[in-house]
Amino acid sequence: GMSGDLPRDMLDVARGGGLRASAVRSYAALRSAALWGAVFAASPPFVRDRLLADGDYLFKLITEVALDLGGGVYWETLLWVDQQARSFWAEAEFFVFDTLVGVVLDFAMVTCLAPRAVLGKGPAAPGRLAALLSAGPGPCKAAAEALTALPASFAQRALPGQAFTVGQRLGAVGWAGVQYALAGAAMGFAGQSLANLVCAARPVVAGAQGEHGDTSADPALPGGVQLPPIARTCLIWGFFSGTSSNLRMQAVVGLERLLASSSLAASVPAANRAGSILLRLTNNVVGGEQFVDVQRLFSGEE
Repeated sequence: GMSGDLPRDMLDVARGGGLRASAVRSYAALRSAALWGAVFAASPPFVRDRLLADGDYLFKLITEVALDLGGGVYWETLLWVDQQARSFWAEAEFFVFDTLVGVVLDFAMVTCLAPRAVLGKGPAAPGRLAALLSAGPGPCKAAAEALTALPASFAQRALPGQAFTVGQRLGAVGWAGVQYALAGAAMGFAGQSLANLVCAARPVVAGAQGEHGDTSADPALPGGVQLPPIARTCLIWGFFSGTSSNLRMQAVVGLERLLASSSLAASVPAANRAGSILLRLTNNVVGGEQFVDVQRLFSGEE
């Protein structure tokens, strides 16, 4: 029957205390979905369990990535038109690196606030960090239990028989801020390091071209602009992600929950996804403006 089709971790939960009927139904629905259902049913638990908890998880993730990519292409197109493509090609590598880093960061941010399905009838399974902490002394075990009990976001809906206190919901905002800050700093480090490698390689390439009579190579730093120090980039991205990005995404998740439970979404299902796109587009625009302000703050500009 269905038990023979369950992945190993779900079978372990079933043997240990029983699976929630809602988890089994969600898994069966996920597997039966056209085209991609079987692939995502066999995906890593941290992805699969989010798909089980929220059928729109993948849609929200794709929306976030698409909006970031669309914004990047839009601004690069303006650069192409305004400066006859010269600046575009001089900075093409940076656009690619920004895009790659942005996609990874979008995945981390959407996934961090996405609820995970509780498979068993007992308490939720601890995350990786909580599992590591639980192996430590008393205070570490207490911290692991507290982290495991937190909702994924301030506005996460509690399951039947589950309840979140105001303190736990506020704790979720703080814990998400820590994760966002770490992810932002890591991506800032990766992006700036790649940019520095390109700039270090350009004089070598330009010299090689010059030996063959080509003296038209672009400078290593387009327009003579100096790249910021890696440490400052990490600090800017970590601070911005842990504060502005976190709070804005918490608001988006909360408003999406209100929209999903509204009479409009019940009568016009497409309105739910359309509203989600509009919310995330607005968040993207506001975030871009705030990031410029944070950059100015850290660089000492007025």
